[in-house]
Amino acid sequence: ARWAPCRAASGSASRSRGACSPPRPPSATCSPRRPTPAPGAAAPEAVTAASQALFGRGELDALDERTLEAAVAELPRATAQVGDPVVDLLVAAGLVASKGAARRAVAEGGAYVNNVKVTGEDATLGADDLLHGRFALLRRGKKTLGVAVAG
Repeated sequence: ARWAPCRAASGSASRSRGACSPPRPPSATCSPRRPTPAPGAAAPEAVTAASQALFGRGELDALDERTLEAAVAELPRATAQVGDPVVDLLVAAGLVASKGAARRAVAEGGAYVNNVKVTGEDATLGADDLLHGRFALLRRGKKTLGVAVAG
């Protein structure tokens, strides 16, 4: 079937897109290829791995420094030093409202450093907790994330 232009109310042919436009061939409306990331953007696999690692379904150690830095860029942060109490870091990052709430989170088993449950209220940040020597991922419960940055 051939396409015939629509006749507008004035009687002239109209080629504007609308109800009278010819259907586009499938190749013009959707592409079977996945879009390529913009230059400098992270690869989709790295983004997926980072997302899974942040929420405990992947290994944080497996992330390279650049990917980890991008993944935690928008998280609430606290400046940390080796030896700082984890309870204080949870408060400083804004994951809990007070030290009492941080202690309760630890006692209830809902506080994590690098996806490892904090078992004691007196736990401190160790040098081995710093990923790439700079970051420690803090988590309260399942979804509330923050980061301690060595500084």
